[in-house]
Amino acid sequence: RLTLSGFGLLRGEAMIPIANLTRLNSLFLDGDLIDDDSLGFLTSLTLLKSLTLYSAPISNVGLKSIAKLHHIESLRLGFCQQVTDVGLHDYIPQL
Repeated sequence: RLTLSGFGLLRGEAMIPIANLTRLNSLFLDGDLIDDDSLGFLTSLTLLKSLTLYSAPISNVGLKSIAKLHHIESLRLGFCQQVTDVGLHDYIPQL
């Protein structure tokens, strides 16, 4: 399990250390750490079962990357104000 909290986006190369944690099964990101583009780096986390994003500036566009995480059993989005019910239905129907 990895928990990161704070402000300041993890973009581009800053996401590589997290993306290399390929055996990670639980990730909790709290704050303005990740955006839609950064979510694409998480697709290498093929064993990820639990993802929690709290106060992340993500939108329905970022849900496309989350949908590629086929082992996700638990997805928690708190105060991700740009994510809509329609986006969840369209991209994450399996949850």
